[in-house]
Amino acid sequence: PAVRAESARLREKALAADPEHAVIIQDIPLLVETGQSDQFDGVIVVDTHHDTRLQRLVEARGMSIEDATARIAAQATDAQRREVADWLIDNSGTLADTEAQVDAVWAQLSENQ
Repeated sequence: PAVRAESARLREKALAADPEHAVIIQDIPLLVETGQSDQFDGVIVVDTHHDTRLQRLVEARGMSIEDATARIAAQATDAQRREVADWLIDNSGTLADTEAQVDAVWAQLSENQ
């Protein structure tokens, strides 16, 4: 509840500052699992291959293979996430590749305002 309240406060602040041109991005890790995707004008999904996701959880977060596998299995499937996506960013390549995709999405969002 506290996170949602703070999110609402920040959204209202952004809209009050420039209601005609506000672009509001919310980072919601369990968007699909909590059924919130229909509450937004658009959904950006950042996707990567299963093996890459697994490797990152093990290396960056120090999780065991078993724990990382269980976490991924408990989340929405890739297909479920892609189904709600208006934009899909492939995070399997280099940081520069991902940044270029983010820039392209941002350009589209900024144009529409």
